[in-house]
Amino acid sequence: ERKKWFMTDIAFILASHGYFAQEALKSAEMIVGEQSKNKVRALSMTLGIDLNQFKEKIQKVVDEFGVERNILILTDLMGGTPNNASVYSLISNNNVQVISGLNLPVLIEAFTNEHMNLNELKEHLIEVGKSSFIDMEKYINKNGGM
Repeated sequence: ERKKWFMTDIAFILASHGYFAQEALKSAEMIVGEQSKNKVRALSMTLGIDLNQFKEKIQKVVDEFGVERNILILTDLMGGTPNNASVYSLISNNNVQVISGLNLPVLIEAFTNEHMNLNELKEHLIEVGKSSFIDMEKYINKNGGM
């Protein structure tokens, strides 16, 4: 059965093509403050790294975080190599969950919702991701400005 510990026991892995994960982390830290390496790691899939190598990279971090912590992996693109490699960790580890669609609003929410357990946080972040795309013209017209 999947564990349902509190947020303080959750670690995050950000996994992306190129350096998107590292830069997203830096951007989030500008807003919410520096995050500990004991809490979050950003992993890049760069040219020359294949699926098996990236699976090993993710599993190494999962192992470093340990089985006593829940781990939420946020990936940049459904079906991409970082996401596919992360799914292997989801299948192989009872303490891992994966969400695709990493963006800045989702990351900020992840780092600032310490009262949620892993499953609550996962569902909340999915909703945040869905609502993070806003047609600004419609928004301005509806609200009479910013």
